[in-house]
Order: sequence, then structure tokens, then C-alpha cells
Amino acid sequence: MVIQTLARIKYVFFIGHQYGYNLLKYIISCKKNINIAYIFIEKDSEHEQEKYYNKIEALCCQYNYKYTNDLSMKNQLTILKENSVDFILVYGYRRLIKKEVCEEAQHGAIAMHYAMLPKYRGFAPVNWAIINGENETGVSLFFLTEGIDDGDIIEQKPVSILVQDDINTVLEKCNAEALKIFDKQFDLFENGIINRLPQDHSVASYTCARSPEDGLICWDNSTIKIHNLIRALTYPFPCAYTYLNGEIIHIIDAEILECGNYIVTIPGKIISRITEKGAILLNGDCAFYLKIHIS
Repeated sequence: MVIQTLARIKYVFFIGHQYGYNLLKYIISCKKNINIAYIFIEKDSEHEQEKYYNKIEALCCQYNYKYTNDLSMKNQLTILKENSVDFILVYGYRRLIKKEVCEEAQHGAIAMHYAMLPKYRGFAPVNWAIINGENETGVSLFFLTEGIDDGDIIEQKPVSILVQDDINTVLEKCNAEALKIFDKQFDLFENGIINRLPQDHSVASYTCARSPEDGLICWDNSTIKIHNLIRALTYPFPCAYTYLNGEIIHIIDAEILECGNYIVTIPGKIISRITEKGAILLNGDCAFYLKIHIS
């Protein structure tokens, strides 16, 4: 779709966390001439290991972006009505954007989702993709609707998940592809071009939110399944965990080892200790074992 542009495209950003920080830093470093009328910044949760609110705030102050951490519906609508924006852009912002807010932008609200929509709509899509043993995820820039990640696609790119990847390396690849998409689409928007491709809802799949308690390892599972859980939840996420002598042990890394043909099945039993590194344990398939590094 081509729109008639009489002036520069005007945005209001809803950002937070590492993704929002990376986008703003990228725009500044590349000297992208993006007309950002206002920035809503979501504060990090207390339990998060790394916090980005102050970093985003510092960039806003240094480069004279108007910003607020008042995320109330009333304040959102007031600022949007005062600024007559073309697009709302949502990235790294975890709160629901209400329909009334989206409607204040002439061309709608757009967001980046780290999955190849319509697959993996919902929460923590990259963590779930690794846990499920997928060899690919992706990034999708799309229009927000009242549904769950079901709006028209603007652009998307696949991202590989290799055996040696963990959540951090996959997210790095996703972030790199996301910034490329933003870079391209910002230019297209300025030239009055908006791509929209409806999603095929018949092949949609959904994820659910995760909590730290979901990281408990079931040693009855196969080596691959346990390995996927560990690499999907490693630091700065809460980490997969188990118990040893009644104490919780957070597991930050694992390596699949070929340790011989054990004919016993006692999942979770330690068969060898590695000084200052962890241990080798039996698990459900008794074909391979995990070298565990404990926090």
C-alpha cells in the first residue's frame, strides 16, 4: 500500500528493556533521521538481572527525546492526541497496548515479535522454540490488533537455531535481523510505502508465559530435551534447576557427552563429579549424559 506523505512520518515509541535500548541506540548511532515525538519507557522488573530503564532515559536526555514513565491510559491518550502521530512503534514493551491507544495513530501500531508469525504467537517465543528443539525461529514486524500477535505482517526474516546456540546467541541473531528490518521499513514508510500481508490463522500456534518454577529439570526426560531446557533458560534468564541434598542448584550450562553404554536407569543419579565444574548425570534415555556447570 502506498500512502501520500506530505510531511515526515511521526512516531511515538513504546519501548523497554534491552530491545528498546538497542533500537534507540541504533537509531542514534546510524544517524537515522526518525521523527520521534515521544517515548514511553517501561521500567524493568525488580527480579531481572540486567536493567535498561536508566540507560534508555540517559539516551533520551542526551539526545533531547521527550519521554515519560507514566504509562497510564490517560497519559498515553493525552500525549498521542497532542502529537498527531502516524505510527506507534512497540519494541521491548511488555504491556498490552489498548485498542483506543492504537487508534490514535493514523496508520496504526506496529510491533516486533521474535518468531515467524503466525507460529509461536504469545510469550517467550524464543525460549519455547529452543525448548521444543526447533532449528529455526525468526522475527516479524506486524500490526497490532486486539488479538494475540495476529495482525498483518509488514516484514519477517527467519533466524537459525544451531545445536551450539543458547538463548543469548539466538536473541543476538534475532536482534540483528530486527534492526535490519526497522532500518529498511523506516525508509519505506518515509516514502509512503506500507507492506501488509495477512497472516494465515489456520496454521497459528501459541505459547504461554513462563515462570522460574517452570525450569525444574525432569531427569526422566531424554538428553536432548534436558539440554534444550538448560540452553533455553541460561543466564540472564532464571536458569534451569534441580535439587541436591534439598538445596536448589541452578544450572547455567551443559554439554552432551558420550560416556559409554550404561544399562541402568536411575535418572538424576550422579555417576561422576568434575572438580569445580559440575557432574555427569544419568537421565531418561541413558545414551548420553550431561556435564553440568552449577552456579
